[in-house]
Amino acid sequence: MRNQVRVWRCYRDMRPLLAVAGNLSLRALVNPLATSDPGLLLPALLRGADLPVHFLAPSKRVRCRAAGVIERRLLRDVPEGSFRVCDRSHGQVLLPSPELHLLLRASELDALDLALLVCEYCGTYWTRPDLRRGLVKRPQPMTSRARILEYLDRVPRGVRGVARLRQAVDLGFDGSASPRESGLALLQTYRDGDAGFGLPRPVLNERVELSRAAQAYARWPEATPDERWPGTMVCAEYESDLDHGGGDDPRALQKRKRDENRRRALEEDGFTVEAIFADDLRDVAAVERLMKRLARDLGVRPNWAPVAGWLEPLRRRLVGYRCVI
Repeated sequence: MRNQVRVWRCYRDMRPLLAVAGNLSLRALVNPLATSDPGLLLPALLRGADLPVHFLAPSKRVRCRAAGVIERRLLRDVPEGSFRVCDRSHGQVLLPSPELHLLLRASELDALDLALLVCEYCGTYWTRPDLRRGLVKRPQPMTSRARILEYLDRVPRGVRGVARLRQAVDLGFDGSASPRESGLALLQTYRDGDAGFGLPRPVLNERVELSRAAQAYARWPEATPDERWPGTMVCAEYESDLDHGGGDDPRALQKRKRDENRRRALEEDGFTVEAIFADDLRDVAAVERLMKRLARDLGVRPNWAPVAGWLEPLRRRLVGYRCVI
């Protein structure tokens, strides 16, 4: 598909973005925001968008001069499947695919921030700092790391951001259910020179079949630990600040009971289950103690550099914000 006028949604800083083709008026550009096809890229992301709108033009001949519009350009061709029809009544209002949007962001973000965005797109949540929980759940991921890499294989040579996005995909994870899960998994595994712990990579929220004896605790044929390390019998379970701190709230009590049953079921089948609490992430000393416990459980030698200097900036960046697990 030849480049057309594009405007895309920047999820992380909440800038409103869309994609259109041709010489559509600004009114046609803005009106479809509330009527997006529900099958495409969470239309709730496009409702109530704030200005400015970022508008990508295919050439200097196509202009959109209006208040609240920032004009940008992307002059190269993009692979087939890079856009989705957003408003079928116009037929020209488009949204970028998740893979294209990540490629567009790759020139603006460093590899670690881009990896967090990869985790979000490949996970089952949408970051919403304006909400009490800090996120909105979605039933399935928008894409996967494999699909992003397949898309990058079809991107023409010379397009900016391809190498950085590949690096971010290598760092990121499929299956994350929250920003805290994404940040903690990156904190455990990230390594850049002397900075980072470099622990083995876990898989996130992958189903584990339970034995008949373990099912007596879980009352379900399978369990889904927050983290599991392939080739080992080690899991990690996060304790949510909101769901587990509700005192006598019936939902909090039910959630605690369900999580406890899942831990017992996994332990019945021989897993070592490391419980991770908010206090484990509150400061540098607590984080290092947690990583040493995980390294011991995994049977690996802690071989990271002294944490003074590099851990606190990394901790604040990845798990230092307020968001429930």
